[in-house]
Amino acid sequence: MSLAVLVGGFFGDEGKGKIAAYLSLKDDMSIGVRTGAINAGHTVVFNGSKYKLRIIPSAFVNRSSRLLIAAGALFSLDVLKKELEATQAYG
Repeated sequence: MSLAVLVGGFFGDEGKGKIAAYLSLKDDMSIGVRTGAINAGHTVVFNGSKYKLRIIPSAFVNRSSRLLIAAGALFSLDVLKKELEATQAYG
């Protein structure tokens, strides 16, 4: 089993979300994990739709990936609910 860890060297706007989505499809990741806090966001453009996410891992584009929110991650249930509704149309 292999492991890929995506880490940024700056404070954001590096494209980590886009890279994570790409890798989830290219490498057929079985698990996608989101860490961090709600202030950080990631944008994923997939199948002509744009998703702006702050909690759900970018790996949601791979329907076979299991999505996890890491222990210690800070999030809002209201924001999570909105993101679940926004991504529900995809699957």
